Amino acid sequence: AETNCFSYLLYQGIMAYRFKLKENVSKSFRRIALEQIDIALGHLQGDNVGPSGIHGSRKAMKRLRALVEAFAPLIGVKAAKSHNNAARDIGRMLSAWRDADVSAETINKLEAHYGTEGATALRGLRQHLMDKGRARLGAVPAEILLEARDRLLSERQRFVATELETRQFKAVIDGIEDSYRRGRAAIKTAYRKPTDENFHDLRKAVQTHWRQMALLTRAWPDEFEARVAAARELSQYLGDDHDLALLAQSTAQLGDRDRQMAGELCACRQGELRQLVDSRVRRLFAEKPKAFSRRMSLYWELGRNIKAHAKIAKRRPSSVASPEVPLPLAADGSPPRVAAKAPASPPSLRSV
Repeated sequence: AETNCFSYLLYQGIMAYRFKLKENVSKSFRRIALEQIDIALGHLQGDNVGPSGIHGSRKAMKRLRALVEAFAPLIGVKAAKSHNNAARDIGRMLSAWRDADVSAETINKLEAHYGTEGATALRGLRQHLMDKGRARLGAVPAEILLEARDRLLSERQRFVATELETRQFKAVIDGIEDSYRRGRAAIKTAYRKPTDENFHDLRKAVQTHWRQMALLTRAWPDEFEARVAAARELSQYLGDDHDLALLAQSTAQLGDRDRQMAGELCACRQGELRQLVDSRVRRLFAEKPKAFSRRMSLYWELGRNIKAHAKIAKRRPSSVASPEVPLPLAADGSPPRVAAKAPASPPSLRSV
């Protein structure tokens, strides 16, 4: 029942990963950080946590890390690094169960993409993973779950006690600018030296940008949701690239022929994905960091103003009775004639 209630609340958006336009910066930080930890804990409840629970918990940790990066100028570089490492380590504790499940999914995607040729090339690898019991490891052991929960609860207490060095929202934009700058550098590195590790770093930079843009969504939903959608799509492509790299590592124990066929297929698909990503990711990070951060800061301030003006516009002035003023008498001393009341005009449609 608790899990169903948690899922319902999450679905309803009560735990939205968004800044509120009029919320105190310190309150925003703690609220979102604690929400993400609670989401991660919710996914790890019970004794039979499978790949979907692991995936949900790890995604919450990635959102938490993106938040911490944005707030690094406010909480201090040392504190940000400590929180970031803690969230990373919790995710890594659970990664073996997620990665094992992904191996089977990646083979299925390759076979769907390349058809019969792909199924033939991957037959040996699929059988190898099944024989080793690595395609699916099943539920996470109780001791791993217990340790992950304990670490999450410990981090929760640390976030409650975290003090911000400044409460200026501009410092958040500075943190987002730093992440954006690292994203631009990651593009250059990945395409200058296209190793699996460098493309994995690019994926992490894109994911961070995606989640940081989600934080700002309320300032201008159409604008920021477009960036979120573009970054999410790129993250999926780069995620598939990373899954292929992990799958290729699994071919080491295969025979020469099976290893060569599976390895070539993985490399071919990685090449296609990297070509697909190239122009799209450069477009997403096309702007210079300073110009980008100035624009984001302006959008946030104007979004706050629009919100305030909209709130004022919705207010209806209270009706105030006019003071009674005696009507002037006619020349003969009789009361003035009152003109017939004009028919009421139809209500304005401007506010409809």
